[in-house]
Amino acid sequence: MSEKDISDGQLRTNDIFYLGSAFDLPEINGDGIGILFQRAKAAGMVTALDVTSDLTRKHLDKLLPVFPNLSFFMPSQNQAEQLSGEIDPQKAAKLFLSFGCETVVIKLGEKGCLVMSNGLCIHSPAFKIDAIDTTGAGDSFVSGFLFGIARNYDIGKCAELGNAAGALCASAIGATGAVKSLNQLEEFIKINKNHNLEV
Repeated sequence: MSEKDISDGQLRTNDIFYLGSAFDLPEINGDGIGILFQRAKAAGMVTALDVTSDLTRKHLDKLLPVFPNLSFFMPSQNQAEQLSGEIDPQKAAKLFLSFGCETVVIKLGEKGCLVMSNGLCIHSPAFKIDAIDTTGAGDSFVSGFLFGIARNYDIGKCAELGNAAGALCASAIGATGAVKSLNQLEEFIKINKNHNLEV
């Protein structure tokens, strides 16, 4: 797949553009990724980006054209550290924001997530579970978070949905079978909601 395979019509008829495998799609890497996000933003879409592991600071250079057209940058803590060189997630998030990204969402695993934009910093704690298999938990987090964005929920609720989806995913074997419906997700939150957002 290349940047040219995604038509302007596809971009105009959808609300969110999410790329979950930056650096795993050779034909989109380089100039293509910057052009693609520029087109998506120009089409009025909410844009979101996740990356793959085993990154270096050199990969950050390839993302610099993307950040000004990025609504949500959503790396894991490890990925954020690899790209930024910062161990502290807040410092990493501030660096990414300085490149023009609107909001940074860093997945912190068993510690939940950090959401930071200019003037906002939220830590949403994780739900306590007995983790069985974390395969797909990060992707499940993204799906829960962006579902909330699509529904125009406040950012704290989006973080909570992401944490719940990630926790549910990790509570069973396999990447996709544990999160079955919105009702299941909301019931999980209702039963396990024993924490408050830390602002």
